[in-house]
Amino acid sequence: MRVECYEGKYHAVDSSDMASATPRRTGCARRCARPGRSVLEPVSRLTVTVPAGLQGDVLGDLSARRGRISSTTVLDDGRELIQAMVPEAELSHYVLDLRSLTGGRGVFDAAPDHYDIVPRRSSPRSPPKPRATASPTSSAPALDVACMIHPAGPGPGR
Repeated sequence: MRVECYEGKYHAVDSSDMASATPRRTGCARRCARPGRSVLEPVSRLTVTVPAGLQGDVLGDLSARRGRISSTTVLDDGRELIQAMVPEAELSHYVLDLRSLTGGRGVFDAAPDHYDIVPRRSSPRSPPKPRATASPTSSAPALDVACMIHPAGPGPGR
């Protein structure tokens, strides 16, 4: 999606990046709020290996991060292998949180898997803010948007 601003004026003293970014951000938010539009987020396939006694704590933590548990398996050495799909936005500090939960005995691997619709009711934070970038063909900055627009209908992964 591209948002363009018209009728804007630049003044060397009074103008700022914030003054030009605010209307673009508002335009993006209005566009994403239209019926039939959804904000998508990247979802990662997460594989976590933890000691058996800590499986419940890790499963609870993954559920709190909007994770969907795919499977749990007992390994030959007594550890538990947990596979889940977790939104990438929830994984930013996961390495530290897993280390804290397991006393440094848990390990995980995350790989991008797909995009899924952000549930409006369970997303307490706003989506990432768009970043303004210079456009090579125009003096006005272009917009690098954090949301994706797709036609109405079944979402990906459904």
